[in-house]
Amino acid sequence: ETYDNVNPYTREIISKCYVPTLDQVEYAVQSARAAYDNSCAGDLAQRGQILNRTADLMEQKYAEELAYLECVDTGIPISQTKYHISAAVDCLRHFAGAAACSLTRMGVAVDTPLAGGGADSFCYTRREPLGVVAGIGAWNYPLLLMIWK
Repeated sequence: ETYDNVNPYTREIISKCYVPTLDQVEYAVQSARAAYDNSCAGDLAQRGQILNRTADLMEQKYAEELAYLECVDTGIPISQTKYHISAAVDCLRHFAGAAACSLTRMGVAVDTPLAGGGADSFCYTRREPLGVVAGIGAWNYPLLLMIWK
């Protein structure tokens, strides 16, 4: 089964999208889980390098194409989708830095007396990989929202 992916401005059919069967979804989840289990999930330095490399490729090689595709897919003006791609690159670099920072600050408690809890309050970071997740994203900035996840 398929449905038409339609440009909201021109109403032109951009592509056909397949509706997966339950078996296909299960296969995709199992494949993603196997890839996650055999990946660099625990190697934060490598994860940061991969995110930075992805940001480099998006910025240096694919920015125009991605901005165009977002424009056609969502109907958002190209000037705005170019910004969305730039913001996506910034997010990838932020997350790459956060991965590197986690190497030295994992689980560090920080006093936060100004956070409303007084001198007795504190915050801490607890990092537990979720593993494989599935999500339904909004239509307005699909690439940026995917990167946020």
